[in-house]
Amino acid sequence: MRTKHGRKNVLSRCSIIAFCLAILWTASANANVCVMKHVSVPRVCGQVLDSSGEPIRRAEVAVVGKDKKTIVDTETNAEGQFDLGSISVGDYQLNTRVNNFANVQWPTTVTKRSEGITCERPIYVVLAPNDFCASRVTMKKPKFKHAKTY
Repeated sequence: MRTKHGRKNVLSRCSIIAFCLAILWTASANANVCVMKHVSVPRVCGQVLDSSGEPIRRAEVAVVGKDKKTIVDTETNAEGQFDLGSISVGDYQLNTRVNNFANVQWPTTVTKRSEGITCERPIYVVLAPNDFCASRVTMKKPKFKHAKTY
């Protein structure tokens, strides 16, 4: 009988250790994700900059639905600009990801379907290095020389 209880204890301990490792892995996988304040826009467009104001090219910007599936995504151009086009009215999660920077996620409401080709209210995403969440999302044009006015 001792053997059975000993095996149960070992299995129980292994289960607890595996559970704790799973929690630590999940926490570390999400450690470099910054969640920003909610924004409302008629069109999902804007510019991605680093914390010194330089445009970030080839940053991934994606619109994600409530089901966590990507609806549309793009990469920023040489000036750090992105435009995800006309998206249906609704609530979404926008994600920005680029190597060596913190990943940024922000809840976004598309307020009206924009059929025009201009970016009426650009979203400025200022990314900080991977090691801390000093990134920000703003509707006000940052005072950087490379921040573009649409």
